[in-house]
Amino acid sequence: MVDFYNQGRQNYKDGQKDAAISNFSKAIELFPEISSDAYYFRGHLYAELGKNDEALADFAKTLEMTPDYKDVYAARGNIYYNKNQYDMAIQHFDKCLLLNKNDERVWSARGFAYIMLNQYEQALRSFEQ
Repeated sequence: MVDFYNQGRQNYKDGQKDAAISNFSKAIELFPEISSDAYYFRGHLYAELGKNDEALADFAKTLEMTPDYKDVYAARGNIYYNKNQYDMAIQHFDKCLLLNKNDERVWSARGFAYIMLNQYEQALRSFEQ
């Protein structure tokens, strides 16, 4: 598993998204019960490719294995934001912030989601964090 996982990480760094997905998939196939990071990175790649349903499914698997994986909540929030589902985005940003209240990127994303909902006071509070 480690070899496929590490190769997937290298493929990702090299911009070889399809190869990275393939290697993460092989790592998951061999050791699904310990592939939390492989699911996360494959989900991240799916999101980059606009395959949001696949990304959300992989992120859900990640959270089954590692419920406090804060980056997954941020990534899910970004997907819901891009799907114009701002309430869902905020819910996921809030979960991320419960795990790491100092993540400025998430506070900012949360603020923009509130702007899209015309909730400007909430947006301002997010931006002030």
